[in-house]
Amino acid sequence: MSQTLDLPEVANLWDVRDVPTIVVTQRGARRSFQKFLASKGVEVVEFDIFNPKKVAEYLYDRGYFSVLWECGGTLSASAILSGVIHKVHAFVAPKIIGGRNAPSPVGELGMVEMTQALELSDVSYEQIESDVLISGYVQPIPDLTQSTIDPSLSPKIIGGRN
Repeated sequence: MSQTLDLPEVANLWDVRDVPTIVVTQRGARRSFQKFLASKGVEVVEFDIFNPKKVAEYLYDRGYFSVLWECGGTLSASAILSGVIHKVHAFVAPKIIGGRNAPSPVGELGMVEMTQALELSDVSYEQIESDVLISGYVQPIPDLTQSTIDPSLSPKIIGGRN
């Protein structure tokens, strides 16, 4: 899921020999890159309104009941707030970064106190090389987004495998 398709040309995701890849984007994003992905057998789906909840509903309607969202802070916050994330796999590396504009694994959730923090249940931990993988289930939270999505809008499929 990438609003602007600022994705690399070389990536294991584009190898669809074993499993298909679907890339979801905003309508009109990087047409030349969409054609490149389609030539690799990657299916590109455009949405007029780019929203994790609508994407999840679309994928569910297509029969995908489990989806891996690999994303940055902005998309992860939006997906969590819209209620489409049920389980989190978070890698913690033995590195420290900070600062007002430093990258964050989760963007703005509107929660600024530790008492507001989302808690995970059924948490497990696994060391992978020098990183630690923390996995757990997100407790249901209310949909805090104020969506004005027109339900008649539907995605447009650009290319991909049959």
